[in-house]
Amino acid sequence: MKPRLALLLLAALALATGAGGETVGDAMDRLGMLGTWAVSCEAAASFDNPKVNFVRSPAGDVVRHLQVGQPSHELLVAVELAEQIDAATLHMRERNLSGYGAADGRIYEERLALSTVDGRRRTRSMDSVGDDGRHYIENGIVTATGKESVWMTKCPGTAAPGS
Repeated sequence: MKPRLALLLLAALALATGAGGETVGDAMDRLGMLGTWAVSCEAAASFDNPKVNFVRSPAGDVVRHLQVGQPSHELLVAVELAEQIDAATLHMRERNLSGYGAADGRIYEERLALSTVDGRRRTRSMDSVGDDGRHYIENGIVTATGKESVWMTKCPGTAAPGS
């Protein structure tokens, strides 16, 4: 019985760390998500041009820093899970750390659309659901405004895969 329990625990640990021990940072790097994303990389961050920076720590953890041009509205979250569903879809689980509207510790499930246009990577939030069941983005529509979520482009010169 004890060897069987040990095998179950090892299997659970392997699932928690990902295939082959891949960290969230490894997954985000492999998917080309690390670095800065914006509607317009050349323009300053604003509500119309949010900038998102995915940063990997030496330990393999990833944080997402959202800037909209007003420090009082910045948001910092820990990316706890990043998995590619298919060639055009990324699933992430994030935990709020601090910032505007952040219920510290609240968990969100996100679904991002991924595409490449003219050789540049793009992403757009398609769904965002809080652990309270509230839908913040549904099928690409921001529920608070009724507007489509924005496409963000990977900014040149930021965190190429393998960096």
